[in-house]
Amino acid sequence: MKKVFIILLAVCICLSMAACGEKEEPNPVVRIGVFEPFSGTDGAMGMKETLGIQYAHHLQPTVKVNGQTYDVELVYADNASSKSQAAQVAESLLAEDVVLVLGSYGSEYSLAAAPVFEGAGVAALGISCTAPSITNDFDCYYRVCIQDTHQGAALANFAHTEIGATKVLCLSQIGNEYAQGLAAGFKSTAAQFDIDVVKVDFSENCNDFTPYLQSIAEQGIDAVFAPCSVRYGKLIVEAMGALEDAVPVFGGDTWDSDSIRDSAIGKNFRIYTSTFYAEGGSTSFENGFKEWLAGNENALASNGGDDSVSAVTVMGYDAYNVALAAISKAGSVHHADILAVMPNVGSSGVSGIINFDDNGDAIRNSIYIKRADTEVPLWKYVKNQRIG
Repeated sequence: MKKVFIILLAVCICLSMAACGEKEEPNPVVRIGVFEPFSGTDGAMGMKETLGIQYAHHLQPTVKVNGQTYDVELVYADNASSKSQAAQVAESLLAEDVVLVLGSYGSEYSLAAAPVFEGAGVAALGISCTAPSITNDFDCYYRVCIQDTHQGAALANFAHTEIGATKVLCLSQIGNEYAQGLAAGFKSTAAQFDIDVVKVDFSENCNDFTPYLQSIAEQGIDAVFAPCSVRYGKLIVEAMGALEDAVPVFGGDTWDSDSIRDSAIGKNFRIYTSTFYAEGGSTSFENGFKEWLAGNENALASNGGDDSVSAVTVMGYDAYNVALAAISKAGSVHHADILAVMPNVGSSGVSGIINFDDNGDAIRNSIYIKRADTEVPLWKYVKNQRIG
């Protein structure tokens, strides 16, 4: 009996060793940097953009490179909504051996970090940073969103066809490339429709827009275009709301925020925004994202506590999948190889087909327009507006 036990024990040990021998080695890891504002004035939108990246990573946490499966690790870096800190934060991100960078919300932070990425030869994929100079001046940068001048052109087309505007007051911040880029694109296209554009620049830290708006009735202005941040947008909406002769107000993609949406409640004029995606565009994506949010307390909090789907979240999702396509196409996890294939990368995203032109910009011919409901906090889809 003892001999039988010894034999059985030996068999068990052999089987155990065989099982151990069959244990798979862990996958190698490839790192993607997430360069976003998680704090500061743009922290809320930076978090929403990042949620799209995280949801995409949740669905697709690996990437195939020449038949080898790699685990994708996201490495986060908070640029703190600060131009002065952006370059240093970018350097710290590169020190983590990331092979490609996603971000940032806010063109000014991307522009400040771009020389760092360019110097290291690391591809950066912009998600909602729309300033033309990002791709014009830096070969390392590509983006999945439409750029400012094209967005401004689409908004001028909208002002003509949907609002029927003939004279528009354009309020843009001095020295802000985003604001000036949208204003330039708007003014150029507005001239084709014989829209008279009264361009007025305001200085940083302006807290009262009443002086700019109180004479709009006398000037015959029938709409106000304000390509500016959420902070200034809310002030402009409040100032317009105090006037007896209010006119429609609209902004660029930065106005696609809960704060602007909520400020429309009770107002007697319409508020519009251009954006990259409108809720209802893909029910399969939205249902999956909402289910993921419901099971993730931290993600739900980062989304403002509700399950609304922000355009920048969709763009973050699409950008992550473009990044995986680039790594797979390169057949390499070396940053130089990935940068080299970026011009030829394509992807079918929630926001549409994504291919890049010679400048590194996504090829798109339209943009979404939404209107804020004045009774409940809700954005309503209006139309897809062509650029020209």
